[in-house]
Amino acid sequence: MNIEGLKWTLADDLNALREGKTVLGVDEIADAVEQLGPEYRVHARAIRSSKGDTQQLATQYAMVLEKLERAPQM
Repeated sequence: MNIEGLKWTLADDLNALREGKTVLGVDEIADAVEQLGPEYRVHARAIRSSKGDTQQLATQYAMVLEKLERAPQM
């Protein structure tokens, strides 16, 4: 998954989570986040461990999305 696709998916899923909905593909998102590098690995682990907790999952998605938005474009 490319960075723009990841940002789009995170934003879409974050909106769904905030509306109280569940999301699919959490493991795939965690894998994509982990591939971004060492500074994202902690988020990938937290995403995997938050699968059953939508509030924590939303928090992690928001943190990753914010970090990606602030990162210099490659």
